[in-house]
Amino acid sequence: MSMVAYNRKILGLFLVLSISVSSYLTMVQIVDAYKPRALLKSFVCESQREKEAASRYVIGDSFVVKAECERVDKFDLRFYLNSSLVCEKQGGIYGETLVIVVPLLSPEFKAGNVYGVVLDVYSFNSPLPGVFYSDSSVFVFEVTGAETQIGLVCGYDESSRCLSLSANLTDRQGYPVVNETVDFYLQFSNRHRVSDGWFPVGSVNTSSCGLAEFSLALNVSAGNYSVRACHEGNENFGKSEDVVDFEVLGNETVGNLGEGKHGLLSEGGEVIIVVENIPPLCCASFKDLWLLSH
Repeated sequence: MSMVAYNRKILGLFLVLSISVSSYLTMVQIVDAYKPRALLKSFVCESQREKEAASRYVIGDSFVVKAECERVDKFDLRFYLNSSLVCEKQGGIYGETLVIVVPLLSPEFKAGNVYGVVLDVYSFNSPLPGVFYSDSSVFVFEVTGAETQIGLVCGYDESSRCLSLSANLTDRQGYPVVNETVDFYLQFSNRHRVSDGWFPVGSVNTSSCGLAEFSLALNVSAGNYSVRACHEGNENFGKSEDVVDFEVLGNETVGNLGEGKHGLLSEGGEVIIVVENIPPLCCASFKDLWLLSH
């Protein structure tokens, strides 16, 4: 081999090595510039009600995750109680800001427990094709119980000839308590029963607005009655109740009061009802209600 050919071979090998090393160093710089921690720029957990960061959340509140991301495609948010998975939310990320809202409701969440939340974010093919990146953050918080209050409104529906009951169950801050059971009871004031005089007539779960609505057909004798709405309380929400008194009058008595008097809710909370020839449309049986008032 001539000296010229030898020198050309050495020069070619040097150029190949130079290009390879240069490309490798450039790739290392790119990868290092977008290392995993760079995917998640910020991670904040807030109360939806209080609009600020907190370590304790009242049951019924919503847990809000806010994260600023860069070059992120997917997220995975997981809640743990000890080592058990409580709930999980997954999805794609569009843009640089990620906001996730998780209602803290039973049965997934219970007062008195401490939960851990883990946010994982992922990036695919960016900045390099075929490269997978991930990043994560962790937060710990406690769920506390809430005291409740209930407001009972009573009215008379002449079209169905029923006593319309509407109980509004909220916490002490006025936020609706959702999917909790409200029990309704009826009592004849001149009759004392073994169970404190209260006769159960039905139960309803509260709606998304905290309302439990119930229609009660009263085929009972004239007299003074009381209706009670009660939330018995549990590990998440405290006990509360409200009572409304009303009077049932016969046709002959209502006639002496003048037209338009029956079925009205007075300022004192007294409902005047015409009961003659009213069939028992719902709730308790006629026999049970008859026994209540006799």
